[in-house]
Amino acid sequence: MSEVSLYKICLRRVYVLVKAGTWNSYSINPFLNLPSGIIDDLMASSESSYPKTSEVLLLLTSGSLTRLHLGSFRFQKESDLFLNVIRTNCFRSLRVLTCHSRDNENTPLIETLIRSCSKLEEFHSSKLVNFEVFLNCKELRVLIFSLYPLSCDFVDSPMNLAVLASLRNLQVFFTSFMVSNVTAEVLKHCPQLVSVGHNDSLNALEKIHANSKRKCGTNYTEISNHFQLKRCVWGKHTQNLNPETVDIISYKSKFPEKIRKAISLCPFVEDLIIYVHHTDSIESLKNLKQLTRLKISFHECDDDYMTNFLALLKVIGPKLKYLSVDATHPVPIDIICEYCPRLESLELARFATISRPNRPHCNIFMKNLRVMKIDQNALLFLLSSCKNLVELFLCDAMCLDDNLLSQILRLNPLAELKICDIAESSLTKRGFRMFLERVASLQRVNFASFRRDVASICENLITELNLTDVIYGEMFDIPYGGFSFITPFFHF
Repeated sequence: MSEVSLYKICLRRVYVLVKAGTWNSYSINPFLNLPSGIIDDLMASSESSYPKTSEVLLLLTSGSLTRLHLGSFRFQKESDLFLNVIRTNCFRSLRVLTCHSRDNENTPLIETLIRSCSKLEEFHSSKLVNFEVFLNCKELRVLIFSLYPLSCDFVDSPMNLAVLASLRNLQVFFTSFMVSNVTAEVLKHCPQLVSVGHNDSLNALEKIHANSKRKCGTNYTEISNHFQLKRCVWGKHTQNLNPETVDIISYKSKFPEKIRKAISLCPFVEDLIIYVHHTDSIESLKNLKQLTRLKISFHECDDDYMTNFLALLKVIGPKLKYLSVDATHPVPIDIICEYCPRLESLELARFATISRPNRPHCNIFMKNLRVMKIDQNALLFLLSSCKNLVELFLCDAMCLDDNLLSQILRLNPLAELKICDIAESSLTKRGFRMFLERVASLQRVNFASFRRDVASICENLITELNLTDVIYGEMFDIPYGGFSFITPFFHF
């Protein structure tokens, strides 16, 4: 039995005893001297049982909680008791607070809790609260409001954004449906922000640029004061632009200038998601000297963009670690690997090919690969060259048959591969057996198909080969390491 699983079993057992009131009669709280990590884990164990405040009172009053999810217990059912816990300064160690309650009646209690958390660093909520409650939270770094589509937003809420200026350590501020004038106002008060979440900040930066130019008048040359934004989203899908308020043709034509202004204000961007509307905007991205993670979509671009895109990669590629490309034309994957030698994760949302057939394999550092569709030459080049590959996701790999797999494994045994998910291949039972037998480090695997039942074949092979450490099945729980908003890379 592994140490981790034993720890979880102990946590669960102790939590059951806590909820049953085993130690309620003790004169001294037995959890007072336990490390914060254990208290946090015990409290997290309550999420599935949804206890009352009184049932987890010993944990709440330990004074050691650093993380609290208000949705994990029914704090509103015993509001007086919970309020007493707040007033006795039991949340003095709290660093991360999450609240996804949609009930307006809970807001005053939540705001009282926030006021008592002087060490609070992160607050996540599905409802807006009065920003003034954070004035005592001098260490606050992250404010995230994941609002529901029909909830009130900044257009209707009388929020005092100027209060944010007092939060000197704030780095991330995000709320759903944040319009450009609000984004501009937030940046004005918090120029130290590194992220405004996955809101498009392009129009907000254009407004700020115009205001700065207006103030400088005829003496204007270029803005000297830069924002500290490191993670940005620039551009939108056309379907998200309101044709009643936005001239889409004009938006596309002005897009290169919007990008130029954004880069002049935000030269320190490291992580960028961009929806390209005009080919000429690609050139400006060369000025982002610190860019290491790029997710770029060309779905809104009507021009021939591939030449400009590859020219961009030739300049910024040596620094890139993560790259995601959603292109309407085939992407030459060998050129990407040549221009981006330090690439760790690559995602291609369309068709991958190579610039010339029979390209010799090489040594590519890449660890994570996700490709929607790929041809035989490109697949042979990639899988024979990626000696350090840890995760592999192929959506449409009909070119992968038993002979190609055998050829790949002769060139590269995929010794580091731990996670593999391949859909719609041409592998037979012989190919599946070859893969399972020879990829020694495999931990999770899935082969899917709409045309035939491959699951039973693979599950039987795993049993037959006694691969007790290999888990078979769909992998919806595994986010992509490069571009998921819920992973450390794009933790907005």
